[in-house]
Amino acid sequence: MFALLLAAAVSFIWPQGSSALSIAGSVASESAQKKVTVELFYETLCPTCAAYISEEIAAVWFDKELREHVQFDMYPFGNGYAHASEDGSEYSFECQHGEIECMGNMIQHCAMEVSDGPDAYMPMIICMEQAATTLVEEIGKSCAADQGISWSDISDCIDSAKAQKDMYEIALYSNSLDPERLFVPWVQVDGKHDEMADQRWQLKKSICDALHSKGVSTPASCLSEESLLRVRSNRTEEMRRKWPVCMRS
Repeated sequence: MFALLLAAAVSFIWPQGSSALSIAGSVASESAQKKVTVELFYETLCPTCAAYISEEIAAVWFDKELREHVQFDMYPFGNGYAHASEDGSEYSFECQHGEIECMGNMIQHCAMEVSDGPDAYMPMIICMEQAATTLVEEIGKSCAADQGISWSDISDCIDSAKAQKDMYEIALYSNSLDPERLFVPWVQVDGKHDEMADQRWQLKKSICDALHSKGVSTPASCLSEESLLRVRSNRTEEMRRKWPVCMRS
């Protein structure tokens, strides 16, 4: 839309070497740089991952003003093992909570691949994790339908060679972080492991701090987050006792 408006302003004289497209691209790039990137490394049947997504991720996602400032990158593999054949044409996976978890991981990855974007797949992932069930295909179908994501497309993706390769690459990335990932849920904010987010259950605080460091105008929920910090500190201890992390073996 911005590029079209710029292009329509025919009376405007562009600086030499510039164009509506390049300037619009520059604005979009600057906007992206001011977003906070949250990477979540998780596995679908770890109870604490389910709780973390249901509470911390959902709290940010359903805060529309704050969500505009965040890019979520979700990596559903966790504490498993991935194997590739010598020629790299076949892959196999062992998941911490068994084959059902491997299927849950793949369902969520494929939802990201075949849907129209995070507005569809993020609510689907949250829906699945809030259900906290081992019936991953049944709940996957239901949550996909709620978001208008084709289960047929997800099913085709699950059986595809590309999805197998994608999951292998997710596993490699998940197991090569610096510092080393020790458990799930594991959170990186703007490329760095964030203990405030994953061990203290204060993801909003981490995001708000990152936005402040980027010079972004503080969303309203960030102001309320500061006022609730002491209360949330008490909640942190409660959540850590209730939801121990799933350790990497």
